[in-house]
Amino acid sequence: ILNVKIRSPEELFGIDQDGQPKVSLQRSSKALPITSANDIILSKCYRNQREILVISHAVGFGVYSEIVQMLENDEHWSDVGYEVIDGPLQIGKPARILRPEDNSPMSIDLEGAPELIQTYSADDFESELAWVIDQIQIFLNGGMNPEDVLVISLDDRNAKTYLSEISNLLAEAGIKVNNLIADPYSNPPFFMEGRVSLSTVYRAKGNEAAVVFVVGVDGVKRRMRSGRNRLFTAFTRSKAWLRISGIGKRASIIFNEIELAQEKFPYLEFVMPDPEQVETIQRDLSQKAIQAVNARDKYIAELREIGLGDEEINEQLISEATNEPK
Repeated sequence: ILNVKIRSPEELFGIDQDGQPKVSLQRSSKALPITSANDIILSKCYRNQREILVISHAVGFGVYSEIVQMLENDEHWSDVGYEVIDGPLQIGKPARILRPEDNSPMSIDLEGAPELIQTYSADDFESELAWVIDQIQIFLNGGMNPEDVLVISLDDRNAKTYLSEISNLLAEAGIKVNNLIADPYSNPPFFMEGRVSLSTVYRAKGNEAAVVFVVGVDGVKRRMRSGRNRLFTAFTRSKAWLRISGIGKRASIIFNEIELAQEKFPYLEFVMPDPEQVETIQRDLSQKAIQAVNARDKYIAELREIGLGDEEINEQLISEATNEPK
């Protein structure tokens, strides 16, 4: 789930006995009204705070360290809700990418509210756990429900120890937990009322919480794409607040990246790498298809601006496509 090439529908569903794709978005789109599409790009993010999303992308790509993966071009950045400043992107040239506020409309970065992101570089395991417990209690004492708090261990080797010890310490503080890896033979619900959820990143994928604690970041292999994807996945489980902790120098390196990303926010700044040297996340659209979609969307927007409704626009496009006078 953390190192996957997204397959096109043709690849995913295969070929029929006549040698034709079983599923083709381009083919099926012919049955839709011209103003409709079956391949929609969702550039707005309503789940994550803008600050957390930008920092998650920075760390997930390795922007302020050694870039391990990258989106392939300006259009792909636009797809995920960014704007390329002074484009187009060119290999070896400085790049500046903006996350517009309109594409991340949710915000709780208000005066008097807790900081959205905090990091803690611990000297040892015990001091890291003590900080995590203290921070959880601060949120619960402030009115947060236990089921709105999620702890994710990124240290696979020590995940059981991390979550077991956190479970014990929270129990001593009178706080109930839902340790999702305590019993390998059970499959409890991810969230349980009145309990703090404890999970690995693998179990956490697809779930989200108001407050997310990411522990053991020093256990991530940050020079590998899979490691960067795990950081991105863990950080983006947060709908509101994010707390990140780890031990020693390896954790501090990641925290330095986060600090740089916060300083540059709402921009990402880097030198565009050579796609041959890094993993490139590709769009599943040809350049010709991209241009056609953009041209159609622009023309439909212009027709709406002059007051035409969807039905009128559809009639207009059909008449133009068949060269019939309207």
